[in-house]
Order: sequence, then structure tokens, then C-alpha cells
Amino acid sequence: MNIFMRHARTKNEARNPYSFILLVSVILTVFCFAVCIRLSYFASLSPAGFNAGDNISALYNDGVRYVNCKSGTLYYTGYDYTSRGKVQAHYYYSLIDDSCTIYLISNSFIKDSANPPLTLDSMSFTAALRKNDSNLHPLLEYMASDMNWNYDGLARHTCPVIISTYHYHPVIMLLIGCLTAGSFLCFLGFCIAALFYRLKNRHAGSSSVR
Repeated sequence: MNIFMRHARTKNEARNPYSFILLVSVILTVFCFAVCIRLSYFASLSPAGFNAGDNISALYNDGVRYVNCKSGTLYYTGYDYTSRGKVQAHYYYSLIDDSCTIYLISNSFIKDSANPPLTLDSMSFTAALRKNDSNLHPLLEYMASDMNWNYDGLARHTCPVIISTYHYHPVIMLLIGCLTAGSFLCFLGFCIAALFYRLKNRHAGSSSVR
């Protein structure tokens, strides 16, 4: 009986106290990496170059999700993007070689966001690419109606990928990157601590046998 109780106590003492913390750090690290993949975080670290006249659909199909854009002349559609009851950005378009590309330009790029200019010339910015955005269809319907045209005709000449400065969030991306790096470093630290604890207990056990 005394031998059994001593064995149970020794086994309990040898239990690694880092096991639970290690499990939590694994779950947090996996979650952070999943968020990075979902938001194309790693692609945001090296945006592709895009100049007016380039094929934005081809870039998107090649896996590009963020671009350093140098636009030509952009024309105001007359429509805005609203969120939380406020105008956050404005829809512009470019028209090159009978091809229309939609841009969503944040208020921060407009001097007087209450009265967006009819044209924007030679802008440079980093933006996110959004394909088949839920607002694209109604936007094209409104634009077609303004031009006394029809949706199908306009859609055939419009790229399905929107270039959006509004959906590019460098501060959020930085925080996600820091959290991911921190969780991964914690995971490595707890792995090393757990390994040293196990080796220490193994050494202590072998010493007590002698």
C-alpha cells in the first residue's frame, strides 16, 4: 500500500505543468494563422504593382489580393459607400480601351469628402482587390440607368474586380501580424520549457534510482 501511494505521488509530481498552457498556445497559434490565411495577410506584405491599363482580373486570378496602384484619370460615379450610417468612401471608375474598372476610394484620399471631385488624376495608393463584391451589381444597375443603358451591356465591359482603398487596413494587418508572431513565439517558448522540465524530471528520476 505504501509502495502504491508513493508511486502515485511520484507520477503526479512528474506531471508536466506546461501541458495545458502549451495546448492553449497551440490553439491560439493555429487560429492566428487561419486568420492570416483568410485575410491574405502574407500577400499584403508585398503588394503587386498595378498601373492604369493593366489587366486587374489577370492579377487577381494569379492570386494577387493587394496592389500598389498608380491610376490614370478616375471619374466619379455619383455613388458612395456607406457604413454605420456614414459615407466612408466613394465609387470611381476608369475607362481604358473600352474596359471599365471600378475603384472604391476612401474619404482619407478626398480633400472634401462631402463634395467628392468629379475626377481624380494620377493617384498612387495601396488597395485591396475584391471580386464580385455584393455592391457591384446594384452599382452597375444605377450607372447603366444613368447612361440610359442596361446592366448586361455595362457588365460586359466592366471588370468584376473592384480596387478598394477602403478595404485595405494596414493598422489591423500590423496588429494581426504582431499577435501571430507573439503567439508563435510563446508556443516555441512553452515547447522549450516543457522539454527542459521533462528532461529535468527524467534526470531526477534516474538519480533517485541510484
